[in-house]
Amino acid sequence: MDQFVAELRKIPPITRFLCGSSLAVTIPVLLNIVAPYKILFVRELVMKKFQVWRLWSSFFLGSG
Repeated sequence: MDQFVAELRKIPPITRFLCGSSLAVTIPVLLNIVAPYKILFVRELVMKKFQVWRLWSSFFLGSG
């Protein structure tokens, strides 16, 4: 396990963030834990209901 953590730490922080975010957003959608509509960018919901997290999450959603 220590070797695995050491290998992860070799990856640049930005790359770790991007890959981790992609996994954190895509896996729940693929497992039907979260509906894709809850993740996708919907302009009206961002502007009128201030769901600004949709700006972040929609960028990291992989297609399945």
